[in-house]
Amino acid sequence: MGDSIDEGEYRMNGITVLSVGEYTQTIGGVWTIGAVLPLVFGILALILGAMAFFASDTAGCFVGLFACFIGGCMIAFSIQEYKNSGPQISIPQYKVIVSDSVPYNEFVEKYNVLDIEGKIYTIIDKEEYEAAIAEIEGS
Repeated sequence: MGDSIDEGEYRMNGITVLSVGEYTQTIGGVWTIGAVLPLVFGILALILGAMAFFASDTAGCFVGLFACFIGGCMIAFSIQEYKNSGPQISIPQYKVIVSDSVPYNEFVEKYNVLDIEGKIYTIIDKEEYEAAIAEIEGS
């Protein structure tokens, strides 16, 4: 903590590391049975709910609305399951303070800025990120 990022494997003076965390990202998605079944049943519930809503009395309207709500929830679950089913990368993430002596263009050439809170930047190293992506794509 408090070390300059240029020490060790890093290359730039004027950057002070406040903390090191972990950055994870899911790459791509895979349609698994846990994502496909809720999608199919969700679409079916939407269709049947719409039919009940338009073809029934007041009670049927409520049943139709409920079926549409359940169908929407199932579709949302299916999309979330798809998004979380791909391979994940995990690389270090740094909270840093960048001094005014560091040219911003050079800084963003080497690091992806994830968040800025006042003078504190949350960054990841572009080379580490690209290496992690290449490792997943290569396997």
